[in-house]
Amino acid sequence: MEGLNKGVVKAVRSGDTIIVMGAPVRGPPPEKEITFSGVVAPRLGNAAKDVKDEPFAWASREFLRSNLIGKQVQFRIDGTHPTTGRCFGSVYIAGPQGMECVTDILLRNGFVKMKDTERELTAEQVEMAALQSKAEEEGRGMWIKEEGVSAKAVRPIPDEIEPAELLKDVKGKQVPAIIEYFRDGSTFRAVLLPTFRNILVHLAGIKCPGYARNDDGHDVAQPHADEAKYFIESRLLHREVRLELTGLDKMNGFFGSIISPAGDISKELVRVGLAKVVDWSISFVSPQKAVDLRGADKVAKAQRLRIWKDYVPPVSSVKEDDKAFTAKVSEVISGDLLVVQREGVQKKDMKLSLASIRAPRMGNAKKGEKDQPFAFEAKEFVRSRLIGKKVDINVDYVRKVGEDDRPFATITLKDKNVAEDLVKMGYASVIRHRMDEERSIAYEALMAAETTAQAQKKNLHKTGDLPVHRINDVAQGGVAKAKQVLSFLQKEREVEAIVDFVLSSTRVKVYVPKENCMVVVAMAGVQCPSGPRGDSKGDPFGAEALAFAKDKLHQRDVTIEFDQVDKSGAFIGTVYVNKKNFAVTLAAEGFAKLRPYYDKLPYAAELESAVEEAKASKRKIWENYVEEKPAEKEEQVVEEYVKVEVTEVVDGVTFYATRKGDKALEWLAEQMKAWNLDSASLTPQRPQKGQVVLAKFSDGTYYRAKVEDVKGGRAFVTFIDYGNQAEVASEDVKALDSASLRVPGLARMCKLAFLRLAEEDDDLLVEAGTYLSRSTFEKVMMAKVVGKEGNALLVDLYTPDGTVSINEELVRAGLARVAKRAPPSAVADIKEIEEQARRQHTGMWRYGDAYGSDDEDFGFSGRGKK
Repeated sequence: MEGLNKGVVKAVRSGDTIIVMGAPVRGPPPEKEITFSGVVAPRLGNAAKDVKDEPFAWASREFLRSNLIGKQVQFRIDGTHPTTGRCFGSVYIAGPQGMECVTDILLRNGFVKMKDTERELTAEQVEMAALQSKAEEEGRGMWIKEEGVSAKAVRPIPDEIEPAELLKDVKGKQVPAIIEYFRDGSTFRAVLLPTFRNILVHLAGIKCPGYARNDDGHDVAQPHADEAKYFIESRLLHREVRLELTGLDKMNGFFGSIISPAGDISKELVRVGLAKVVDWSISFVSPQKAVDLRGADKVAKAQRLRIWKDYVPPVSSVKEDDKAFTAKVSEVISGDLLVVQREGVQKKDMKLSLASIRAPRMGNAKKGEKDQPFAFEAKEFVRSRLIGKKVDINVDYVRKVGEDDRPFATITLKDKNVAEDLVKMGYASVIRHRMDEERSIAYEALMAAETTAQAQKKNLHKTGDLPVHRINDVAQGGVAKAKQVLSFLQKEREVEAIVDFVLSSTRVKVYVPKENCMVVVAMAGVQCPSGPRGDSKGDPFGAEALAFAKDKLHQRDVTIEFDQVDKSGAFIGTVYVNKKNFAVTLAAEGFAKLRPYYDKLPYAAELESAVEEAKASKRKIWENYVEEKPAEKEEQVVEEYVKVEVTEVVDGVTFYATRKGDKALEWLAEQMKAWNLDSASLTPQRPQKGQVVLAKFSDGTYYRAKVEDVKGGRAFVTFIDYGNQAEVASEDVKALDSASLRVPGLARMCKLAFLRLAEEDDDLLVEAGTYLSRSTFEKVMMAKVVGKEGNALLVDLYTPDGTVSINEELVRAGLARVAKRAPPSAVADIKEIEEQARRQHTGMWRYGDAYGSDDEDFGFSGRGKK
C-alpha cells in the first residue's frame, strides 16, 4: 500500500489507541501515538480514582493488544485534534488476504463502534457501518445479547491489601501479569491476573539509570536511561509475562523477576551495559541467577559497554602469592575470626576473618563486656568443624584492622563453605558492601543462606529478646566451690569437655558442656619444665613443651576423669585426647618427669614405659640423661642410723642436713677457702635456670648454688650444700669449675617420716617450724632413714643420745599428725601418742578432729583406667 508509514506496535493504550515506533538510529527510535479514525472503544477506568471500566473496555484493549503488540504495521495519519494534538489515523496489519485495516477487524469483532456523526457517510464509512451492523446481528463483543453479560464484562476494582500480605500469598509462585508501564529500565507497573491488581515492581538484583526531576519540575535522564528504557519497553511493554515476586522495599514496592520465554531480561540489561548489579536487592534472586548476573556484570565491565565506558577495575588488595593456600586451623577466636598456620610456613600464626560476614562479638571479662547473643554458639559452630583441620583458604580482600592488615577469606573444608553454613544457621549476618567493594567469592551463596535463615527465623533472626550464653566459671570460685562441683563431675567416669585455654603443658582450662561450667584441670602423675613467663625464659624445653601442648590440646574435644581438687581450687585428673592419655603422650615425647606417688595411678605402668622409652631415646629433657648405677639407687633406700647436722629448716617437718663425717665436707671447706680467697678472679656467669654456679650469700661468701629462676637481673638460688635459698644479683653469680660440678650437693632434703602439718592453721605452722628449728638447727642429731618421698629422705629424728624423738614430740604437742595412709607397722607407737593428744585437745586437736585430706601427699585415687 503506497503512501503509508511503517512501524512496530510498541504499546496498546486502549481498544482504539496504540503507540507505534520507528527504527532506532543511534538511540531510541521516534514514536507516535495513534487513535483510530472514526471509531471509539469502551473507556478504561482508573482504579486510583475509583472509576470503573465501561463494559468490554478491558476485553477490547486485550483483543487489540494480543493481535498487535510487537507486530509490524503500516499506518496513515488522517488528522490531528486542534486542541489536544492527538493524532487520528488508520493502521493496517498483514493478514491471510493481505494488508487489513485494524479498525475493520475491531468492528467485525464488536470491540469498537463508529462515532456518531450527522454528516453524510463516505463510502469507507458505509463499509464500516456494515461491519458494525453484522457484529450487532451476530452478538459479537460489546453487542452480545445475553442478559447480564455486559455487567460481567467490567473489570472488578480489587480490594485493598497490604503489600506484605500480597507477597506472602504469591511468594514462590509465578503469577501471570501484563506489564503496563516502565518508569525506567528496571522499574515498572504490572497488572496481576486474574485479580487485576496494579503493582509497582523493581527488577531484583539490578538497577538501570533513571530520571531525576530538576528545579523546573522536568525529568532529566541520566546517561543511558532512555536507551535502557527503550531496550526493555521494546521487548516487554504490554506483553503478557509471569512475575516472581520475592521481596519488598521500604516504600512497599515489590522486588521480583520477569519470567519470559525470550530469556532473562535482567541479565541482558546487565550484559549490554545498561544496568549494574546492586547488593541491596540481589538477595531476592536465586543463587544461580545471582552468579549469572555477576558474570554478565564482569563481561560488561571488561568490554566497557555503555554505563561502564569509563570503568577502571579496582586493584586487588591481595598479592597473587597470598590469594589461595592450604592451612591448619589452630584457634577459633569468634564465629568469624580464626588463627591458622599456613602449610609450608614454619609454625607461623596468621589471623584472618571470614569474608563478607559478621558474627556476634565475644565479650571481654577484663573490660566487663558480655558476649553478644549467640556469640558462644557461633564460635562453637566453627570450632567444632574446623579446629585442627587442614582447610582451603581463598583470601578475598585485605582490610586495615587497627595497625594490622587483616586478610578476609573464604574457608572451605571438603568443598563446604563454613561461612555459608554459619549464615544458614542464623549465627552470622552478611555484610552489605559498597559498589565495587571487594567481597567473598561466594557472596551470592551467602546472601541466599541469609534469606533462608531469615525465612526460618533461625537464631539471630528470631523475634523478641535473644538469649545470651552464660557460663559458670568455677575457676573464680576457689576451693569450696570447686569441691561442690566435683561431686557432679564424678557422677560419670568420663566427662566430655572442650579445652578453652592451655595454661601450661600440664594445666588446662576446660569448658564442660553438661554442667555449663569452666574449670581448671591439672594432669595427674607428670611434671613438665616451666614455660617462659614475664622476663623469665623458663626451663630448658619449657617453651617447646608448652607449644606442643597448645598444638595438641587448644580448643580440642577431650574427655576427663576428675579425681580431686587441689589447694588452689584446680581439679586434678586425667585428660584424654582421641582416647589417649595426654600425660602419657607428654612423657613419650620427652617433655615430662614422673611426680611422686605416680605409682598410685591406674596407668602408672604406661607412664613408666613412656618415660623409660624417652630416656633411652634421649628425647628433649632427657638429651643428657645418664642412667644411675643400681648400687646408688639401692643405697638411697637402705634403712640406717646416721649422725647428721641440720643446716636449714623449711617448715615443721622438712629440713636439710649433711652427714656427719662425710669426707666431702672437708673437700668443701678447702674449696670455699680457694673460691673466696681471691673472689675477684672468679669468672662471671650469666645465670640460667637449672645451672649450678657459685653465688654470693648475704655474708659476702661464695657458695655452690642451683639457679631456680631468673627475673629482672636477679637470680633466685638454692645453696646445694646447705639447703637455704636466697635472691642474689646477677653480677654476684660466678662460674663453677667442672670438678666441683661433678660433686653432688652435700645437703639432703629430709622429712619427718609420715607426719603432716596443720595446713589450714597458720599459727600452728609457725609454732611447728619454730620447734623444729629450735630443737635441731645447726645441731648434730641422730636420724634413722626409713624411706623416700620424691627426692627427700623420710627419717625418724632423735637427739644425739637417741632418748628423745623429735617426731613424737611434735605429735605429742599437737603440732603434727600421722598421715592417714602411713604404713600401719611403721607408725603403731606414734599413733598412740597422737590419740593421746587428740583426747587432750592439744594443738591442732583443740576443736576436735583435725584430719583433712592426705590426697596431696599420697597421689591420686585413680577412679579407673581406660
